[in-house]
Amino acid sequence: DDYITKPFNTRELLARIKAVLRGRASGHSP
Repeated sequence: DDYITKPFNTRELLARIKAVLRGRASGHSP
């Protein structure tokens, strides 16, 4: 995945996790 090649960014990572958790909470599954 592209996020592995990019420099580690805690804020971006947290934002991505929150988006995933928000999506799961909404009942949306990939």
